[in-house]
Amino acid sequence: MTVWQIWLAVALIFVVVELFTMTFACFGIAFGAATASVLAYYDFGLTVQLGGSAAGMTLFFLVLFPLSKKWRRNKSSSEASNMDALIDRTGVLIEGVEPGKMGRVAIDGDRWQVRAGTAIAAGKSVRVVAYDSTILEVVPVEK
Repeated sequence: MTVWQIWLAVALIFVVVELFTMTFACFGIAFGAATASVLAYYDFGLTVQLGGSAAGMTLFFLVLFPLSKKWRRNKSSSEASNMDALIDRTGVLIEGVEPGKMGRVAIDGDRWQVRAGTAIAAGKSVRVVAYDSTILEVVPVEK
C-alpha cells in the first residue's frame, strides 16, 4: 500500500465510524485524512501531508461543522410546532362549551374555537387533547 492509500483508508474508516456515531465530528477527521491523501498522491512530503490534514480538519470544523449543526437542527427538531404545539396545553374557557356546540378558550393570549365531549362552563381550565383544522378538542382539567 502506498501512503496516499493509507490516508484514504484512514478517511474511510472515520466515515464508517461516523455512520455509527452520528456526531458529524468524525467527518472532520475523515476530511483531513482525505486532504492528506490527495497531497500524498501528488508526492508531497509527510510534513506537508500532516499540515494539509490539519488544515482540512480546521476548515471542516470552522466552516462545514457549524453549517451541518444548523442543517441537523432544522431537519431533526423534535420540538412540536404550529398546531401540534397546542397539544397538552392548558387554557381557560372564555365561552362555555356543550356537546355539539362550539366554545372559546384562551391559551397564551390567543383565542381558539373549541369543542368537547362534555359540557364545560366558562372560566374552567381545560387541556387540549387534539385538533381538527383550527378547532381544538378539549377536556376539563382535573384538580
